[in-house]
Amino acid sequence: MAIIVAIGLITSGLHYYLLQDPYLSLFVLFVQWMIYWSIFHTWKTHQTRNETFHTMYYFLHQMIMSLSLKGNLYEAYVDTKNQLKGSIQKQILERETPHILMTLEQLTELFPFTIYQIGLKTFQFYDEKGGDVLSLFDGFLKQLRLEEVRLLDKKQLFDKYSIQFFILWGLNVGIILFARFVLNALFLQMASGLFFQLVLTGFFLYIPMSGWMWFKGIR
Repeated sequence: MAIIVAIGLITSGLHYYLLQDPYLSLFVLFVQWMIYWSIFHTWKTHQTRNETFHTMYYFLHQMIMSLSLKGNLYEAYVDTKNQLKGSIQKQILERETPHILMTLEQLTELFPFTIYQIGLKTFQFYDEKGGDVLSLFDGFLKQLRLEEVRLLDKKQLFDKYSIQFFILWGLNVGIILFARFVLNALFLQMASGLFFQLVLTGFFLYIPMSGWMWFKGIR
């Protein structure tokens, strides 16, 4: 949140420095804050969902590994549950029931993913039919790992392009500031015109808008 405020203040401050129009700069500030807040809210939602998926991945993976060693669903669940810490363990405990399969079904509230439903059905099948755990869950584990790797790759891509985004826009702003210093008289003459003011204002508004479009594309 502090970053949103800081970025908005810096860019609107630069806008005011270049055009010396407080009302137009305030307009830029509030529009930027609205767009950045929307980006932040959406990012936070996806971040929470991804963290939940990572927790689910760990839970299911440990559950299957423990089941392969103990051969008992309840013991595997207890062993996995005891390895978890903090709020996630508390949320799991809140959903516990006397029956292990019902407990795992209650966890669909905590892990609202299709792949968890597949894992649950596989646990139910094992409870009814038995069999070799690793063979039974082999395809499921591969798919689970594939989903986890996909999320990790998207995070790396997000971090990479976030850095590029700030560098490229920083260079663009730097060029405008350079023109303001080097071509001072010409710049001030142009800044007095309405068309130039609108172009420059559009430039500063396009910064967060391009970030929003990029974020929607990469998420």
